[in-house]
Amino acid sequence: MARVMLKPKSKYQKYFNPKRIGENVQGNIINQVEDEYGNTCLVLDVGTDENGDIKTTTLPAHQSLMDYYDQLEMGDYIYVELVDLVERKDREYPIKIYAVGIEEDKKKEV
Repeated sequence: MARVMLKPKSKYQKYFNPKRIGENVQGNIINQVEDEYGNTCLVLDVGTDENGDIKTTTLPAHQSLMDYYDQLEMGDYIYVELVDLVERKDREYPIKIYAVGIEEDKKKEV
């Protein structure tokens, strides 16, 4: 009998999902994963917990974030902020617009 390995929706389940303009996250890019639709998502190391384990968050595959991906590298320390919510009549949820910056002096090897 052949074994078929199943793929989880995402290895990193905690997504950055801001609700208000100004909410942000920052950390080093440590991995790239695919969401359930095949889109690339970036995983950030956002620090450690009380046990010393790495805490991560995954950036969602929003177009305004993916527009920055060709300027980013593994290990980059990035700052991501929700800068606008664009309401649309044909959608229940607004479109999220993000700004992304790099802190070059905090890059680390991955």
